[in-house]
This record gives sequence, structure tokens and C-alpha cells, in this order.
Amino acid sequence: MRNILTFASVLAVMVAGGCQERGKPAGQAGAAAPAQPAPAEPKAAESGMPKADAEGKVAVANAFCPMMEEHPVKGGRSPVELVRMWRGQALGFCCDDCPEGWDALSDAEKDAAMAKVVKK
Repeated sequence: MRNILTFASVLAVMVAGGCQERGKPAGQAGAAAPAQPAPAEPKAAESGMPKADAEGKVAVANAFCPMMEEHPVKGGRSPVELVRMWRGQALGFCCDDCPEGWDALSDAEKDAAMAKVVKK
């Protein structure tokens, strides 16, 4: 029950707040995103993350975001900061908020979300 409430809470916050595109909250397209320190990137060999290309993007296994299934992952490639490894596959997300929501999910919730967006 707790996992369901956690998932519902994360989903409600994302829906109510809107998905962010390129670090800018929905409805504030002209506003600059607040400066945030860049997260430390894990070494590719340690995380299993595929190596990023010259644009800093990684090939991902999904065409749509696991957290917001109606949002596409453009071109099957995502910026490294919008990628999480799960069950040996790189998963891309549509915006900055979704990886944080993903991190809060249980393993079972991650498996269910992944199954909806990754074709076997």
C-alpha cells in the first residue's frame, strides 16, 4: 500500500506541476532555469551506462518516457543526465523531473513501468 501511495504522490506532483522541458517549468518558457550544480556522473564502466556520443547523448531502449508514457524520448537517444540503467538497459526520460520520480519507485514499480515502454 505504501508503494502505491508513493507512486501516486510522485505521479500527482508531476501531473500537477507539469513536465519540464529543457529545465524550464511548464508555462515559463522565457524564464531562465535556476542554476544548479551538475550531478556527478558515474563512470560508464561502473554504472553499465553506454558511452555518450559527442553531443552527450546515450542510445536508450525506450521510445517513450517510463514515467509519462505519452511523452516521447526523441530519436531513441537521451542526454546522459536523463538516463537511468535498469535491468541492464539504458532508459531515457522526457524531462528533468522524471529521473527523480523513477529513483523513488520500488523495484516492482520500475519493472512495471519499463515493461510498458520497452519492447522485447
